[in-house]
Amino acid sequence: MTKRQPRGLWQTVLWRSMHLPGAAGRSAARKLRRSLKRMIERDFLDLAKSLPPNSLCVDLGANIGTITDILLDHGHRVIAFEPDPATFKVLAENVGTRAGATLVQAAAGTAEGTATLMRDKEWNPETLYGSEGSSLVETSGRKAEDAVDVRVVDLAAYLRDIDEDIALLKMDIEGGEWDLIPHLDREGSFDRIDHVLVETHEWSDPSREATAAHFREMARTRSHPKFQMDWI
Repeated sequence: MTKRQPRGLWQTVLWRSMHLPGAAGRSAARKLRRSLKRMIERDFLDLAKSLPPNSLCVDLGANIGTITDILLDHGHRVIAFEPDPATFKVLAENVGTRAGATLVQAAAGTAEGTATLMRDKEWNPETLYGSEGSSLVETSGRKAEDAVDVRVVDLAAYLRDIDEDIALLKMDIEGGEWDLIPHLDREGSFDRIDHVLVETHEWSDPSREATAAHFREMARTRSHPKFQMDWI
């Protein structure tokens, strides 16, 4: 799938208004993002319902298990990756005992090893607020003092060892996609995946805009797998 475009008059107005200077543009951008998020969530639920029963799915950046839980509710098996030890504990409490759930306390990467996971500048260890922003990629929005070393798994090798086709791969790994997508492509991993949902994070690193555009062109021109590059 190619870049998500606005649907209907309201989204089109917001799409155009978000380029206005100052508060008006920022307000339109927030409203458009919320509207797109609801639309993408509906599309995801439709996709989850349409997958064959007992499909194998992979959730990269599972956080506390919201997406994993939905896929399990629809009768699928899920391998959920979450590297942050604090977040992984809650993930295990939420879905760890559910049938069909396999939890991996690791980040998905291009090679086996360890790496430093940096928490979002608003991360709160008590509430886990900001946990969605934790990343192996350093940006100005993350705090080095809250960093923790985590395990990294070579995802291409991991998928080869499974030796089973993947119905759906969700990738929300806060910048880790820049290296991981080319790695999976080189290793032929996408040949065994039907649907790929990715949030690209060029908004947090403008130097990656060309890479994001390349990913979208790849998604547009490839017949398999089906890509959604505008996961939110």
